Amino acid sequence: MKRQKRRLWVMVPFWDSVGVAMINACKAEDIRIICRPGEIKKYLRREVLMRFNNDLHTKMIIGDSATLMGSFNMTYQSMFDNLEQATFSRSNQYPEHFLTEWERLKEIKEA
Repeated sequence: MKRQKRRLWVMVPFWDSVGVAMINACKAEDIRIICRPGEIKKYLRREVLMRFNNDLHTKMIIGDSATLMGSFNMTYQSMFDNLEQATFSRSNQYPEHFLTEWERLKEIKEA
């Protein structure tokens, strides 16, 4: 049986070196990021798929069997200093639902 690629899809507008370091350390084979334009691309591993969106405010991280949604950004301040909220779900159903929504949002923006 062929092993399924592990995925990590991140839709977060703002990043700094802490968020970039976390993604670069990730072992997932399928890493995709949607964020606001900036210099993030030159700091990420080459195989990370990027898409930029100026209007993005969604904050969502999707893994193989878990989804995290909340008010956080991939910045030191957001992760360690601010009081942010998030909802974590460890279920195979939610990632599939949000992956479908991810694709729908991407298609709307590209139209």
